[in-house]
Amino acid sequence: MGLRIASHIRANVVAYLALFFALGGTSFAAATMLVPRNSVGSPQVIDNSLRLSDFKRTQRAKLRGPRGRQGIQGIQGIQGPKGDKGSPGATNVVLVKKVVHAAGSAGNSVDCPAGTRATGGGVAILAPGAGDILQQSAPIVVGGGTVPTRWGGNVYVTSSGGRNVEFDVICASP
Repeated sequence: MGLRIASHIRANVVAYLALFFALGGTSFAAATMLVPRNSVGSPQVIDNSLRLSDFKRTQRAKLRGPRGRQGIQGIQGIQGPKGDKGSPGATNVVLVKKVVHAAGSAGNSVDCPAGTRATGGGVAILAPGAGDILQQSAPIVVGGGTVPTRWGGNVYVTSSGGRNVEFDVICASP
């Protein structure tokens, strides 16, 4: 059986080649002459088959129209459940200041009154010189506790004769 097929193909190879070129040439000519390059007409597109990625970026920009008017406000929702009671705010807020004279590297701190905690603070070199540096300013926890009750800092004063340095702490009752 295989010998008969091979014999048939050898005997008709020229006829098959002629048929191939005749049919291929007319379809090639029809595709290049009758239809412009990269064209697809409406009959070839199936409804809802195109995605945004099928369009060029410039064409996608043209798809956006002007912004519409704002719609009417919806109805108010129902009242939510009452929330938990919040913690009371800080009371008895007080500012404690301490001014010390410093020359070279110096550190100091200022304490809150008993029963209060440090909620803020700072360190400032009064009338600083060009080389004077504030090195650190931070709250301090004293005696193994967890709540800061002191504010401290370090300065480096290069001005001759030293400078006055102010240490501040803002304290409040919890």
